[in-house]
Amino acid sequence: MLKVFIADDEESIRNGLKKIIDWKDCGYSICGEAGNGQEAFEKISELNPDLVLLDIKMPGLTGVEVLKKIAEQNAAEGLKSKTNFLILSGFSDFEFAKEAMNYGAQGYFVKPIDEDLLEEKVRSIAEHFSQVKEIPKSEDIKRRFEQMFLFGVAEDAFEDDYEDENDYQVALFSSKRSGYEGRISDFEKRIADTFSNMDMFTVIYEEDVAAVFKNCKEDAVYRMLERFAQRLSKNPFTVLGSKKRGVNGALASFMECRREVPALFFADDGKFADATVQNTQGRPEPFEFEKQIPNIVFCIETYDKERLAQILEDSRKHLSKSDGGGYKPDAVKTQCIAYIIELQSHILKKYPEREFPPASAFDLVPQILSRTRFCEVFELVENFTTGFLEAFHTNTANSTIIKVIQYIKTNYANELKLETLGDLFYCNSAYLGKKFKEYTGVQFNVYLDKIRIEEAKKKLTETDLKVYQISKLVGYSNTDYFFMKFRKYTGMTPKEFKQEHGSAKDYDISAE
Repeated sequence: MLKVFIADDEESIRNGLKKIIDWKDCGYSICGEAGNGQEAFEKISELNPDLVLLDIKMPGLTGVEVLKKIAEQNAAEGLKSKTNFLILSGFSDFEFAKEAMNYGAQGYFVKPIDEDLLEEKVRSIAEHFSQVKEIPKSEDIKRRFEQMFLFGVAEDAFEDDYEDENDYQVALFSSKRSGYEGRISDFEKRIADTFSNMDMFTVIYEEDVAAVFKNCKEDAVYRMLERFAQRLSKNPFTVLGSKKRGVNGALASFMECRREVPALFFADDGKFADATVQNTQGRPEPFEFEKQIPNIVFCIETYDKERLAQILEDSRKHLSKSDGGGYKPDAVKTQCIAYIIELQSHILKKYPEREFPPASAFDLVPQILSRTRFCEVFELVENFTTGFLEAFHTNTANSTIIKVIQYIKTNYANELKLETLGDLFYCNSAYLGKKFKEYTGVQFNVYLDKIRIEEAKKKLTETDLKVYQISKLVGYSNTDYFFMKFRKYTGMTPKEFKQEHGSAKDYDISAE
């Protein structure tokens, strides 16, 4: 059995570390513990454990000072230490952890400690001991790259006079985002096996795996990544950095990958993000999803599936362009959450007597937050919106009104009256008018005017027709009457509207 020693000034943490994993099953027995740095140094020197869990900040001696004294002691005695040190650190102790790594620590864990990651690391150390052979030079280089990626500085991992004229290109693979449910070490092995015919090595970075390609042709790396992405999943969550010279170049390629990680949220199925391609789209125009709600509510009220689908598609395109320098994934999720909550609130306030399915926008929030891909987030938004549309029209008593609305939307240019529609749909005109008001929230004539004015706005911006021609095309035989209605619903004359709006846009057609 390998010997493990625990050093932490908090007794509760020491006791927790004894139980956090099955040490015996991992091949270890606990040989001792210490509550301060001086005691830790003395016992480690005496017991010579194979593994030490060392708190970075302790009274007496800090964890770094313990490591330094042990290193000096071994150097004075001409010994090569077999002890592996894993540093236990808080976020504020990061600089101490960095210094500890320079003294030979094999890794660090931020409290509270993830038991799965700890177990994986101690098992890995046990496997190294079982091989009973000296770590080859290539493994030493790999460890140095791991240290360089971790702290973002090449000088901390390599000597100042270290010369490296090799070309490196880094690819960063995200196991959890890719949907891989196995151990990170298994994911690393899968990547290494896939690219075994290339000169490369892998480095585990937090929950990701960095593949470092050495002197490989860029097009060959690209093709292999495409194949791997297609085999792995619909969205591989992989970023490829540029090919650069030397260890500093490798670090720069790695940092490119890290900066490009947010773009993975917007990646298409079966694609990986390529950090070598410069974005030329520029920053997208500001977009506020919530501002689409008035038009969306109108589509829901009128059962206009086609128009609703178009508004949602336009919104999806605006939000999906965010990777071009606009919103980050969290900001996009926030917009979508604000939209579904406001949409639900708007409809429930406007129609308090209506009954809707028990599913709430708030029930959808954790689902949106947990999604790792934009297409999945927006699918939830679309389903929620169309679900509201269908729920709004589930009452069979409203089926006649739905048919009337569809008829109005295709025949608005004709002379339409409730009496005519009542005869057409076999119901009393007074009853039809009452139900129409209950269903749409507005009188029949107001609704008809809105449809006509909306069509007039489109024709004003999309055609060169004269105002009197447009007036007749949308159902107003009297041009003066058309002028009056147009000003009522838009606040301006047709000419003023045409001058102000040079192209077709979305308009709020729900306001009177």
